[in-house]
Amino acid sequence: MNDPEIKKILEEGIHEKKDDLETCIALSGKIVIANREFPAPTAGVLAMLEQIQSPFIAEGNGKVEQLDILRALYLLSEREKALLPILRIRHLETQLEAIPEPSDAATLFVLIEQRKKLADAEAEFDDVAEAANDIGAYLALASGFEMLPDPEEGSKKKSGGISIS
Repeated sequence: MNDPEIKKILEEGIHEKKDDLETCIALSGKIVIANREFPAPTAGVLAMLEQIQSPFIAEGNGKVEQLDILRALYLLSEREKALLPILRIRHLETQLEAIPEPSDAATLFVLIEQRKKLADAEAEFDDVAEAANDIGAYLALASGFEMLPDPEEGSKKKSGGISIS
C-alpha cells in the first residue's frame, strides 16, 4: 500500500488483519506473490482452483508440490486462458463417469478412448515442456545482445558467448 494512513491502520492491528488485508487487496486489485504482481483473487479463480483440486483450497490435503504452485500462479495470471482447458477436463471427466463398466469390446474401446482424451487434456493443461520452450524462446530473443562488440577484446561474440574475430 502506498497510502501512509492505510499502512498505519494495517500495522496497528486493531481490526482483524485478515479482513483489513482482504479489503485492501480488493480495492487495489493487485497482490504481490514472490515479488510479482498478480490480480487480486476472485470467486472465479477460487472456483478454478477447486476444479483442479488445488491443495491450496482443498480440505485435508496439506502437501503442496511444485506443479501445484505453477498451476496456481498460472490461474492467477492467465484466468481466461486457463478456463477453457479446465472446463474441457471437467467435461471429459463427467463423460468418463457416465460410461458403464465395460461388458463388451465396444464399450471397452469407448472407455479407453475417453481416458486417452482426458489424459491428453490434462497433459495440455500441465504442459511444462511447452512452458520451458516458451521461456527458452523468450531468452533466445536476448541472445542478440551478445553480438555487440566486447570493449575489452574488440571482437564480436557469437550467441552462447563464444568470441569470434
